[in-house]
Amino acid sequence: MVNRNEASKCKIPKTDIFNEENKEAKALTEEHEKAFLQDLGQRTKHYMIALLMSNTGLRPGKAIALERRDINFSKKYIDVNRTFIERLRKVHNVPKTASSRRKVPLPDKIIPLLQEYMLMQPNKDPHAPLFQTETGSRHLFP
Repeated sequence: MVNRNEASKCKIPKTDIFNEENKEAKALTEEHEKAFLQDLGQRTKHYMIALLMSNTGLRPGKAIALERRDINFSKKYIDVNRTFIERLRKVHNVPKTASSRRKVPLPDKIIPLLQEYMLMQPNKDPHAPLFQTETGSRHLFP
């Protein structure tokens, strides 16, 4: 019978699995973003979420959780206060940290496209998801 955990005496070496070159996140250049969105195609169901995320820096979970009421066109911001949790497949109304609740600037160049997108949606209720399926329910992107 073993009375103690012998592995507790082991020291795990601290190794940096990333080199300095890979530590920094790299954003798309404007040229790459334009090519990506052009390849995606303006009339596809993924175009608007890709456009919004690339112009605001929102992560997928925050973007999927947005509701129509979160968009303030007059003050040009998005009210970010929920997140979509992939493993649970549901929206969580309480963010992990206080800084997760924030107002994100809405760039002028996407406002008319977002307005047009919202006009074409089947569910126009303010509490409806911003990104909807053809039936007006939340679009859960693959």
